[in-house]
This record gives sequence, C-alpha cells and structure tokens, in this order.
Amino acid sequence: MVVDPGRMPRTTRAQRLTILAVGLAVTLSPHSPRAGAMTSPSGTAASSANRSSNPVLAVGAGGYSARQGASGLRRVRIDDHVAASWAAQVRRTASTAHVREPSHWVRPGQRWSFSSDVRAGAGSRARIRVLWRTGSGRVLSVSRGPSRTLTARRWTRVTGRFSVPPRARSGRTIVNVTGPGRSSAVLLTQHDVRRLRRPLIRNLPAQAAGIVYGASSQALPYAHPGGLVVAGRDNYDDRAFRRVSAAGGTVLVYLDAVIDNDYGRYHSLLNNASVCGPATSRWPGGYRANQWGHLNDFRVGSVLQRKLRCVLERMVRENPHMAGWFADDVGSRSWYPGFSWRRFPGKRAYRAGAVALTRTFRRVADEHGLVFIVNGTWGANDGGGYPDVSRSGNALADGGFVEHHDRELAYFGPYACSRQWAAQSPVTRGRAINYAVTHTAAARDQYARSNCYAYVNRQSDYGRSPSWGSSHATGLPTRVR
Repeated sequence: MVVDPGRMPRTTRAQRLTILAVGLAVTLSPHSPRAGAMTSPSGTAASSANRSSNPVLAVGAGGYSARQGASGLRRVRIDDHVAASWAAQVRRTASTAHVREPSHWVRPGQRWSFSSDVRAGAGSRARIRVLWRTGSGRVLSVSRGPSRTLTARRWTRVTGRFSVPPRARSGRTIVNVTGPGRSSAVLLTQHDVRRLRRPLIRNLPAQAAGIVYGASSQALPYAHPGGLVVAGRDNYDDRAFRRVSAAGGTVLVYLDAVIDNDYGRYHSLLNNASVCGPATSRWPGGYRANQWGHLNDFRVGSVLQRKLRCVLERMVRENPHMAGWFADDVGSRSWYPGFSWRRFPGKRAYRAGAVALTRTFRRVADEHGLVFIVNGTWGANDGGGYPDVSRSGNALADGGFVEHHDRELAYFGPYACSRQWAAQSPVTRGRAINYAVTHTAAARDQYARSNCYAYVNRQSDYGRSPSWGSSHATGLPTRVR
C-alpha cells in the first residue's frame, strides 16, 4: 500500500522523541554486528615489508586453522581496524586457544619477526609462537615470544622476534591466547612476517677489552657501549658484569669443554653427572693436557657433545646479562704441552669434534642473539680452518683469541684477517671480533694497527685489566635476547 505523504497523521513532540530514542537504542546495541563502528579504529597499518601470504584474510581464510583449545574458525567482517576488513574468529574451548596463521619460507641464521593483531575478552593474554620445520616438513622446534595483555575493545599487536634455527626452512605463526571465559571469542588479523636486518658490526678501529678472572671490579672500566669483558669460571654473576651489560657493554662467559677441569658451576655440570647427563670420559689413551687437566673425549657423538647444548642453555637462562661465550681451547689442532700432536693418532677425530663443538655454540648463540670467540687455532692446513681447511678461521665463530704472541704478528695478522672468520654468523656477518692480548705495550700497538683485531690489550696476568685509548660502540649484543 502506498501512503499519500500529505495525509500522514501528525505526531506529537513526545512521540517524535520516543521514536528517536528507540532508533538510538537499536544503533548502540552491543549485539549489533557493526558495533565496532562506534569505537575509533585501532590496530596496525599495512606495510609493504610484510611477507605474509594472507595478512588480512581479504579473499578467504587460507593458512588459518583452529588448533588445541579453539574451535569453529570462520572469517568474519570487522569495521574497527585501521587497515583490515576481515578477521579470523575462533571460540575458546579451553583456558588457552591455539590458532595457526600462514607459514613462510625462511633460511637458517636469518632473523624474522612474526606478528598479529589480536582481540579477546578482558583479562586475556596472547603470545606468538613459531613452529619451525625442515624442507621436508619435519618439525624441528618451537620458539616463544613475550606475552601481552589484551583488551576487548581494541586490537593489540603481539610480536615475536626469532633467529631461524639450523636446518629450518619454514616458520609457521601460532597465536596462543590464554584467559578466563571459555566459549569467548578470539579474533586475529593483520598477520605480519618480515625479515629483520641487523646493522653491520663496527669492529674497527681496535679498542681495549679485559679478561677478568680475578676481582670483578676490574670489569667496570668497560661499562660503556663497545666495551667487552670476559668473565671467569666463578665470578660471571657478579654485579660488576651486570653493570657492564646495563651500560651497553658485552660480557662473554668463560667455558672450556676440551679439558676435564670441573671447577666452577658450569664446568661441573658439563664434566660430572648432572641434570644435563652422565659424567664425561677422557679421550681414549688418557692424554694429559696440562697442569689443569686431561683431554676430554669430545669426539662426535660423545657424552660431552650431547651435554654441551644443555649447559649452554642453562648459562643463558641463568645469566641474562651475558652476550656470549669465550670458548677456551677450541681449535682444529692441539697445542697442549702434555702430549705430542705429531704423534697423536686421533687428528681427524679431534678436528671433527672441535667443529661439532663450535656448531653447538653457534646454534645456541643464534637462538638468543649471542656471539662467541674461540681460544684455539684454526690455521690454514695446520689443523685447518672451517669449512675450508686451506684458509684460516672458523666461519661459525665470531672471532678468535690470540694469547701472548707478541713477536708473531707476521703470522697472526693474516690469520685474523682471513675472511673465513664469522662468515656463517648471522650476528657479526663476516665482521669478526678477533681479540689479542700481549705482554708489552709495543706489541699491543702493533696488533691494533694491523686492522685485523677488534680488541687488543696488554695483560700479562688476568687479575688486572687496565683500559687504554678511546672506545666506540660496536653494535655487538649486550645481553640475552
């Protein structure tokens, strides 16, 4: 029926106010599918750096799935996000809901960020986890990012930044949402995956560093950006080292996996029966290395090789101020005075074991954004470098340590300048942090002028660590990430 507007009945002022109030009530109803329009848009803007294959579910929910603690994934329209019009929605069926987002191809050693905008009920928290797989699809490991508090009415950005572990070829984002209220809705959109580029390390000109095995107060002159100190077996947790880290310096913690000296917490964990495994054994033949101990059996597959990762992870967990390791005695050949290397029958096994040790150091370092240097030679065709035996240097290590070779710069200059050092480190990326200590100031200055060493100092003993010259920031890590 068509009504003549001229014959419409007149309404009173009270009737008109009633109609207006009802209209507003309908518009403002929290059950309205477009209730988000009443809140100012929030969330993260789109970026050309994003490599996600389906960031805002523009044409479907491909790559998204509900996993443990979640059900009923569906693609829903939203109008309260600054960039997205669609989101993935699930219902929580347990205290923690797991929602998978699209995977992305990666390469070992690279650093990537994985993010998502999340909205859930008050009191909820979310974190990003990344499931790493090999090229064949085999699961390698899972990395966990920090947790963030969510709000019901605004989108919260949740991010995790991770180093890609060895052998990984893909990373899949998993969003974990924990909180009260089973059957409550969880929404996700603006999935973001991007590679992070580290600034190049500034390893020259050479500057002072300190070996601090005595009073930890000797570390304090290096409490500034670019400062570097090596902490000993038993003083690594002293407040002075924490001050160095907090001020922007780099603290490396000493660990010797090659001889069976069990002094210090982490050497005891490594050598003796512990939570990390059974007691280690000596190298077959019982070779005395020096006054400090015998040669450990660190052959590939040995108990020590199986325990090392556990010990390194425990060091990282217990010392958030550390930036890496000083791996003593790790070289492709032995210089121990206790036995003859020329007559030693296990040269190939020794080299293979040393490479395996550095590979484990590298893996753990990469997972936490750390570095390590080796005090042991990797000389061309004399034990051999890695991977190329005809070149000096170990590509897995961030640098090497040269100890009291004052008159041997003719050899140790080219040795340290080899481009094989740090070539496989995603942190220093070929800019090695080689470190030399000398007996004399003259030799110290010669090593510094060679432009092959990031750190040089004169230290005849390791109870004192006097600083010298000017300093500069390097970009090296200052703590566990």
